[in-house]
Amino acid sequence: MKILAFSDLHGDKDAAAMLVKASAEADLVIAAGDFCNYHNGLAEAVALLREIPCPILAVPGNHETVDELTAVAPPQMTVLHGQTRAVGNLSFFGIGYGIPVTPFGDWSKDLPRPRQQTCSKTATKSISSSATRPPKASQTSPHRGKASAPLPCVQPPSA
Repeated sequence: MKILAFSDLHGDKDAAAMLVKASAEADLVIAAGDFCNYHNGLAEAVALLREIPCPILAVPGNHETVDELTAVAPPQMTVLHGQTRAVGNLSFFGIGYGIPVTPFGDWSKDLPRPRQQTCSKTATKSISSSATRPPKASQTSPHRGKASAPLPCVQPPSA
């Protein structure tokens, strides 16, 4: 199984286009949160990923809530937050939000420590090797800079 993993899209259209193109080689996409900025533009950011042809496992970042992400998820996207999903012969556990709790204030969706511990006990089997390269070209992104190409799809080690 080839996996394409990313995080911190922050509504970046160029990075989303690179991800859609790279996903043609993937069997699974893992989207590790922060699709938008400060809870704004989530539907538009997720819509940029609608052309991804394979299943997407997504967790919310601190810029969106699980309910907000679930409400705009395309059909091929499964939103995980404290749950496990099997894809092929692998099981994936997803937990979202800011971990550890961030210093960013009321807009940031963070997971309190007791909930972190509860969720981690729920995990059964997961892969721990994923690579992310946040896009950095968006003018609205807190990560302003130069966009990076997504890393190539990776084949996880056999369990």
